[in-house]
Amino acid sequence: MIMYTMVPHEMIFPEDDSHYSQYKTIPIEHGHVIVQQISTDECMIVRLVCSNPMAYLQEHYTPGTIVKAGLLH
Repeated sequence: MIMYTMVPHEMIFPEDDSHYSQYKTIPIEHGHVIVQQISTDECMIVRLVCSNPMAYLQEHYTPGTIVKAGLLH
């Protein structure tokens, strides 16, 4: 696989697995939302991975949005 990107190699392929332990993948309709736990009852959306292009236009899936931990389930 060839990746053409400006992002440094260390950010795409971190050597330390602890980088991945802070994120959770939550299934949604047609894809997944990757969130980071910021408190016991709140998560921050980090990334949307979805096959539906209309999902990217929905504000509640915008990266950086803070949501209650149980709302995306």
